[in-house]
Amino acid sequence: MDTDDRRRQRTRELGRELRRYFVEARLVTHAFADRHGLHATDLHALIEVMDAEGRGTPTTPGRLRETLGLSSGATTAVIDRLERLGQIRRVRTGSDRRRVYLHYDEGAMELAREFFGPLHERIYRVVGEFSEEEIAVAHRFLTAVTDAAADHRRAVVGDGRAVADHGRAVADHGRALGAADGDAGGAGFPGGAGLPDGAGSPDGAGSADDLRVTDDRPVTAT
Repeated sequence: MDTDDRRRQRTRELGRELRRYFVEARLVTHAFADRHGLHATDLHALIEVMDAEGRGTPTTPGRLRETLGLSSGATTAVIDRLERLGQIRRVRTGSDRRRVYLHYDEGAMELAREFFGPLHERIYRVVGEFSEEEIAVAHRFLTAVTDAAADHRRAVVGDGRAVADHGRAVADHGRALGAADGDAGGAGFPGGAGLPDGAGSPDGAGSADDLRVTDDRPVTAT
């Protein structure tokens, strides 16, 4: 086996392990969503709001719309629903109060800490088994792989029609994989993009506007 073959083999092995992790992460987040009556799109939006705030750059409805691949009306419906559930809040800034930022509600944040805190501690203990140099390499690898997946996503869903077609295909694929959640070989990324040696699955539902907003079934952990 030459160097290229070995690297491809290692890539497939890493891909399987990453998918195995994301299967577990997906089931954990779906358990949280089920407990709090969130739909698949709600969960995706909530994660985006939470991550943006964690980076110190709260998102806006416009940026959330671009991330979710929804229309303005569909995005507003998601935001309204999350606000009614007490998960997020709109904050207006500027002299004309027209600029709106989305923030994770403090009460919702506390619920998330209570639910995900033990998981964080488990992972913290695992990280403690590695050196600073090993952690730096792992971080660089995960960042690069995520960027590659994001580049591919943008390439395949670059225009509006492609987004709708992709959403319908993803919904069908997601439903098919939903039945195989118990199989370690049959799942993928919560955020959507796959790795070599198997296609990924988005976290719950497709990205077509009608499909994502009118699907009233809560996310469940199976």
